[in-house]
Amino acid sequence: MTYTIFSGNDAGIFTFDGNTLKTVAGKELDFETKPVHTLIVRVTDQYGLTGDAKVVITLKDLDENPPQINTIPNQRIKKNRPVQISIEAKDDVGVKGIEISGLPKGLVYNPTTKKIEGSTSDAVRDRTITVKVVDNQGNVAIKTFTLTVVGSRHDDTSGGKTCYGDC
Repeated sequence: MTYTIFSGNDAGIFTFDGNTLKTVAGKELDFETKPVHTLIVRVTDQYGLTGDAKVVITLKDLDENPPQINTIPNQRIKKNRPVQISIEAKDDVGVKGIEISGLPKGLVYNPTTKKIEGSTSDAVRDRTITVKVVDNQGNVAIKTFTLTVVGSRHDDTSGGKTCYGDC
């Protein structure tokens, strides 16, 4: 038996590979452009007899928008002092998860308060913190900010970082 698309394939999106209906390489289905495709498929047997069938392909609308992460300014925190840094993210289909990497020892992300919390005794230095947000459709957004840990007594009047005693 052979299968052919008799009508409804105006954009040339569909083809048959044997008896399997497939999309043509390089052609994409798009819900926003055309949510339903109606094809008339003709099957022909070895004797030349034909039969037509209506095939309706209904697309599902997928979220293609990544989540949004509010701007996170660079942060300066004091060593051994309590820290709270808000991380706010939103998405039209819901946020599935937030991952934060690069935090110094003692700081953690609290999903209940939506804040980085804790205190750190880690070395004084700059760190790049990466915030990754995944929505319920698997779309990802990533933002980074610099977290600078400074000693409890910090002097940068000369423009540089000079720490005393507990750095």
